[in-house]
Amino acid sequence: IIQSDAWIQFSADQKTNETPYTYYVQIKQSGTPFVEFIGKYDGRYIETGQQSQSVDWIPENSGLFFIETFVWDRNDVPIANPGPIVLILVK
Repeated sequence: IIQSDAWIQFSADQKTNETPYTYYVQIKQSGTPFVEFIGKYDGRYIETGQQSQSVDWIPENSGLFFIETFVWDRNDVPIANPGPIVLILVK
């Protein structure tokens, strides 16, 4: 399970306290130019505070992988900074 705790800053003049978003996970295997996996989780931020998202991934190959995470609104506009790049070694 790939999890992220993204902080989103909301504008004070929003008409609603609800913000739909899509959490994307992109995984690349070291040494290859191809994306191994793209997963997403659709959710809604309701009011402020921290919210956790998770996406399941089952590796099909062993090796070193780079995991990147992003949070975008439904118009494909980033609403948080990209998460840190995480390295995992699958044996």
